[in-house]
Amino acid sequence: MNFEEYHNGRVGDPAFDYQNPKEQLKKYHEAMAHGCVVCGNCFPSELEILKGKLYCNSCSEGGLRKKGTAGKTEEDGSKSTTKNNAKTVDKPYLNLLETAKVAKIAASKFPLNELLDIVDFLEGPSEIEHTVKLLNEKIKSEYKESVIKAYRERNSILDLSSLEADIKKSMELGLRSILKLDEIANLLGKVDIKSRTINNSHSWQDLKNDF
Repeated sequence: MNFEEYHNGRVGDPAFDYQNPKEQLKKYHEAMAHGCVVCGNCFPSELEILKGKLYCNSCSEGGLRKKGTAGKTEEDGSKSTTKNNAKTVDKPYLNLLETAKVAKIAASKFPLNELLDIVDFLEGPSEIEHTVKLLNEKIKSEYKESVIKAYRERNSILDLSSLEADIKKSMELGLRSILKLDEIANLLGKVDIKSRTINNSHSWQDLKNDF
């Protein structure tokens, strides 16, 4: 998208029209650096401007445009958002089954080896669990990508205020699953010993002495 295309898309927007050409050009560069307001795609040829916002082709076709932005300036939008946040808390759009599926996909990308590489430097279960949470935050983009994919599968126009709520919920479920991994549960000392393998090379007396 070049400046002329961006400018034409902002015609009639008071927040843009009152600015001088230099300021308008600055706005253009800022918008291009930010890219798609949904996924952050900054590839120029894939961007289009709608209601003063940039969307990539995928997010536009997938129905992920933000509702209720028509006729509002950026200033009006920020005031409205502040007012809405004061009244209501954003709720997840996906149901529990969909969220669990998102969590399963994203949690499979958890960098377990990265944790095991530094576990000797951690002091006790609390530091290990805190590090697990940090590594889960590190793969937030995986959760976001899976949530957006789930949105597209519904093929409906959504309020993007639900996006962060869905990402947060899926990350909570993902973390719950990650903490149950055998390697991590062992480190945290949360493994219940339900059975013990009997090695044929040991006698029952040897095994009894182990207990």
